[in-house]
Amino acid sequence: MTLDGSRCAPPPVEAELARFFAKVVIDPRPGGCHHWVGAIGDDGYGRFQVRTAGSVRTVRPHLWVFELAHGLRPVRVRLLHSCDETGCVALGHLRVGTQAQNMAQMHRRGRGRRRHTSVVDLRGPTGRARAIRAALSDGWDEAAFSTAVAAGNPFSHQMVLPVAGTDGTLAPNKRLPRLFPARGLPAASSVEKHGLAGGNGCGDGRR
Repeated sequence: MTLDGSRCAPPPVEAELARFFAKVVIDPRPGGCHHWVGAIGDDGYGRFQVRTAGSVRTVRPHLWVFELAHGLRPVRVRLLHSCDETGCVALGHLRVGTQAQNMAQMHRRGRGRRRHTSVVDLRGPTGRARAIRAALSDGWDEAAFSTAVAAGNPFSHQMVLPVAGTDGTLAPNKRLPRLFPARGLPAASSVEKHGLAGGNGCGDGRR
């Protein structure tokens, strides 16, 4: 509200997009994710505050940017990540689908009951998203990103069993899977630039 009691006008879409993309780091590799490096909730999804008609609301950034570009989704339709990264806001990685399709995708990718993490990662979707955010705090860094992702790989800290060679010496057996995991592991600013023309900007952040 202003001093005379009138409501403040909401900021233009371009201004909201500028704030939004200031919190996004883009992986420049083909098919790379657009990583959200702003606030991340305990569910592993980002949080973004937008102002509409003088009020402030908190939304999931991937939902907001998708609905800005494509309009509102039906209430019972979910938004699925093809990349399995909860912190990704790339429009090309988002598609609408039903809960049944979401569950089918989860099982196809080896994420059954009690393993519904964004990918198979020891830290779960929240730990993974926050680790990626920390790695990209100063912008895109492929080495830091790769290190952050590898830290949650359940097989990255495992031993390779040695086998005896023909001369009696021991050598790593590359044909055997890695076994005996180590213990104690840590369980830009315009509508046209980003292809968002035509949206109604009324996404309500429904999950």
